[in-house]
Amino acid sequence: DLPIFDEMRIALGDVYDGNNLFAFIGNKQGDIHAYEKVGSSWVADSNAIVNLPNYAYDTSLTLIDMNDDNLLDLILRKDPSGSFNDDEFEGWQNNGYGNAWTLNSNFVTGLPSQFYDIAAEITSADLDGDGKKDLLIGGADEFGNKYLDFYLNNGSSSPQWVKDNSKISG
Repeated sequence: DLPIFDEMRIALGDVYDGNNLFAFIGNKQGDIHAYEKVGSSWVADSNAIVNLPNYAYDTSLTLIDMNDDNLLDLILRKDPSGSFNDDEFEGWQNNGYGNAWTLNSNFVTGLPSQFYDIAAEITSADLDGDGKKDLLIGGADEFGNKYLDFYLNNGSSSPQWVKDNSKISG
């Protein structure tokens, strides 16, 4: 079964294009865990997270194929210090099951380098109908101001993120 962590964030997907569902979980302590769905159970799988870092504080993530290789990559939102306004995004390239993930800064081109960080969430979906996954990032700052930002993927073989909140107004 899947464990319960403080302030956990979950991303589900067939990470290795093998018809196996994985749950990647980030939590308040900055850890990243992976579980594979085997029959009716979830089984911890450390081979699925080779080379992925653990951070000192809060981590959220989304799974998205950013380089068209049919393997789901990761965009992580990390809090390096636990203080305000210093969260960062990292892109991690999936190199196949059991192989080390590779940090890839091209995957986060156009995303803010630092931003508000209380209860920040990130998710991906094709929000503009062009066949490419886009990002929706939401949360609040230390003053209670809430935000929801849409980042359109204008890239071809690697994402190029452009903030466009007109896609979520209404």
